[in-house]
Amino acid sequence: MSIYLFNLKVRHYIIIRSIFLLILHSSINLIAQNIVVKNYGVNNGLPSSECYCVMQDSRHYLWIATDAGVVKYDGYKFISYNSNKGLPDNTVFKIHEDNYGKIWFSTYSGKLAYYSYTTDSVYSIPANDKLIKDVKVFPTDFCFDNKDTLWLSMQLDGYVKIIPPLYKKFIKYSIPEVNYFIKEVSGNRFIYGVDCRAKPVDSISFCFGTLNYGFIKKPYNKKTVAYAGRISATKLNSNTYLFSNGNALFKVSNEKVEELIHIRSQHANNINSVSKDSKGNVWLSTSSNGVLLFDNFSLNHEPKKFLQNDIVTSAFEDIDHGYWFTTTNNGLNYIPALNFNYYNTSCGLSSNKVYAFTILNDKLYCVVSDSKLNILDLKTKKITIKTNCLYTNASITSHDNLLIYNSPASTQIENTSLNKIIPVESPFKGVLHLKKIIGYNQDSILGCSLYDLFLINKRNGGTTLRYTLPSRISCIYLHKKQIFVGTKQGLYKIENNRTIYLADSTPALGNRIEDITSIGDHLFIATKGVGVICYKNGKILHQFNEANGLASNICKCIIKGNEKNIWVGTNRGISHIKLNNEGGFVCNTINLSNGLISNEINQLMEYKQQLFFGTNNGIGSFYIKDAFDKQKNIPIYIENFLINNKKFDHAKAYRLNYNQNFIKIHYKGVYLKNEGDITYKYKLEGLDTNWTYSKNTFVQYTTLPSGNYKFIVFAINSNNVLSSTPAVIKFCINKPFWKTWWFIGSMTCLFFLLAFLLYQNRVYQIGQREKQKTIFNTQLAESELRALRAQMNPHFIFNAINSIQNFVLKNDSRSAHKYLTKFARLIRSVLENSKHELVLLSSEIESLELYIELELLRASFSFDYEIILTNELNADHYRIPPMILQPYVENAILHGLLPLQERRGKLTITFSKKDKNILHCIIDDNGIGREKAMDIKTKKELSRKSLGMEVTQERIEILNSQNKLFTSVNVIDKIENNKPVGTSIEISIEI
Repeated sequence: MSIYLFNLKVRHYIIIRSIFLLILHSSINLIAQNIVVKNYGVNNGLPSSECYCVMQDSRHYLWIATDAGVVKYDGYKFISYNSNKGLPDNTVFKIHEDNYGKIWFSTYSGKLAYYSYTTDSVYSIPANDKLIKDVKVFPTDFCFDNKDTLWLSMQLDGYVKIIPPLYKKFIKYSIPEVNYFIKEVSGNRFIYGVDCRAKPVDSISFCFGTLNYGFIKKPYNKKTVAYAGRISATKLNSNTYLFSNGNALFKVSNEKVEELIHIRSQHANNINSVSKDSKGNVWLSTSSNGVLLFDNFSLNHEPKKFLQNDIVTSAFEDIDHGYWFTTTNNGLNYIPALNFNYYNTSCGLSSNKVYAFTILNDKLYCVVSDSKLNILDLKTKKITIKTNCLYTNASITSHDNLLIYNSPASTQIENTSLNKIIPVESPFKGVLHLKKIIGYNQDSILGCSLYDLFLINKRNGGTTLRYTLPSRISCIYLHKKQIFVGTKQGLYKIENNRTIYLADSTPALGNRIEDITSIGDHLFIATKGVGVICYKNGKILHQFNEANGLASNICKCIIKGNEKNIWVGTNRGISHIKLNNEGGFVCNTINLSNGLISNEINQLMEYKQQLFFGTNNGIGSFYIKDAFDKQKNIPIYIENFLINNKKFDHAKAYRLNYNQNFIKIHYKGVYLKNEGDITYKYKLEGLDTNWTYSKNTFVQYTTLPSGNYKFIVFAINSNNVLSSTPAVIKFCINKPFWKTWWFIGSMTCLFFLLAFLLYQNRVYQIGQREKQKTIFNTQLAESELRALRAQMNPHFIFNAINSIQNFVLKNDSRSAHKYLTKFARLIRSVLENSKHELVLLSSEIESLELYIELELLRASFSFDYEIILTNELNADHYRIPPMILQPYVENAILHGLLPLQERRGKLTITFSKKDKNILHCIIDDNGIGREKAMDIKTKKELSRKSLGMEVTQERIEILNSQNKLFTSVNVIDKIENNKPVGTSIEISIEI
């Protein structure tokens, strides 16, 4: 049995899919019943054109079941959920909503799943795996009772009760006899099905019951009905149901079962589903005859037929009274409204483009683009076409039972009751064609050509030229014995035979005028560019445009309604301007989304509580009382709440860190008619002071400062009515920790503590610095004194004086005077330089020269010397520490040159600049070398210890450490042929 049922299931599905031809298109079509139908297919976002079911949830979102997943539609776009997003099976047959707003799906595999708005995800129920093992057929339908129990009717196999809240366990029930059944599990919630046990159904009986008692048999023995397999049902009232088995439609009421229609015999078709709308109309979705509409459940009358080329699987009326139809060959279809009637070439018009029309004695006369006069009988709905002549210039009007139109010969006045035609005479040579004609008085009418106004006698067609305008005329209007003329350059008024250009005093009236009407003393002027102007006594009282609700600023026609209201035809639909109770005006709009066949309106006329309108796609009408959308507001929801581009649950209130301040909020108003054309009003309290208006469905805030925030957003419908309840999100961004009171207090205390410690440390550092400075100054003074002593040692002074004395004894007074002067200058220079930390290089060189010349005198001029300055060096521009070079020169003379015997001594002192701030000094001698000098010194066992080099090195170290004047000394022994040939001392001084 299980294998048989499984094979039956597979064959059944194959048969279903094999007969569903995929014919996909997306456009607005006009069908035979003059109803606008919009089609949605894969090009619009549906995953497949094979659709099985459609429903609207409590949030007003539309859900569509297809063979490629389930689809959510919000008026903006179709969002698909399939097996990649959690759905257990891509083929979904039925959709229902539970008591908590979750959307449930039954699939071909028998598994069930639900969608959660909180997480935007689909979840399977735990009972699925065991369910498909025990029940090997797919579900017929399912629903929830008021205790959240899930009831599931199975194809050919009874029904199942799945127990909440986990939906893990279930109980399977079988119908005791071969029959169809309807089971009401809760008010207006029921399941239905058949249990044939794989046997043919020879007869049919209905079962009806609730949870409180078992099934009650309601036999139906009129005739045998074979099982068809397309089971569907709907509830008419508290105790009456409609039930279809695919072949026939039955009514089950109390203890009676009645067959209403045998669809195969009457319409040669199969019923896929039966449904009821809010007006009591019954819809039958069929396999080869589209969808059938029985007005007010009048099954004895011929139904209206829609979508006759489609295989319709379900029909559904949404909350805004739009009608949705799923098909297996043509996707999803939508009828915005049933109260709009249209007539075009498919109904008998000779052409779709309607230039002008008028209504006279329940007949509508219209001139279309092929210049033929089409006459629509408003009682019989039949169309006749007059082909005996052409009607030109797109003008036709009526006045006092007279029909006035243009023919190739001239403008003609036709008395339709007498069938008499009166040609209008031309005051000029040639043919007179009038663009617009209005009543003037009992005997005359007033008409206009391109630039002229004519008075026409209604009885004989006599014409008199009255006025000529400086601009091309588009319309004329008679208001309280004043003639207003709309032209290409603005509005003119003719009063007391004077032509006044009103734009001179009111510049706004200088725009192109298309049409004029009035209510009381108020003129309503339709313009092509600035909307509708309300004008009274020389002043503009109000201006209607796109900003305050008008469909478009480009107006083509305007008429007065019956109850202090104005109708405006534009290139974007029909606008209705009505005086409200407060003395102001309210502007509403009707367009394609409401059911118009075209938004481009060429002419309007109100007649017997209906508004007739001519378009480029035909002529249409609707009853004014049913014209406007009854929905007072659009529900709005927060869809996503992103913090730093990460999604968070928007139902919660959050306390965010200071760096979680990049906020993005997605919101959406759900109104299927407008297809996303919704205006939003939002504000972020805590940041914004004014409301922002936008058509965007998201807003983002970057680098929000810390604080408490509340985001509020409203949706605004076409009548400027706000959502009754706004969508709201609350969140708080915490201050950064460095702006919190505890951190500021801690940092303040820490600051004062650090300041105190820094102060103490500063005092200590100053004390240490002063101490080090004192030590340095002491050391420096001592080193300078020692250097001075080393430079002016008694032995040198004694030898110098002896040498000068020797000149005196030799009576060489000139030489004695010369060297005595040099000795005095040297003493003065050394004492003067010792007063300063830095001296000019030229001064130091002068001291060295004096010292060397005195040493030459003492050494009997036994060696030569040379002091060299390179070209780039100016000795008067640089300063060096004093008493640095002299000890090295002294050491070169005393220990290098004076002991030299085999050659004449030579001392060379070279000054150069190594880089930007380094002075390079080389003291070079060709003496005996350091090693031999040390031997001589040791052998002589000199009692006097030379401290010049040692003192100088110590002084260099003190200067380097304290003043950051880096001075280095490098001693090089010169060797030739393994013999010493002198010493070179390289001294680098930072200058």
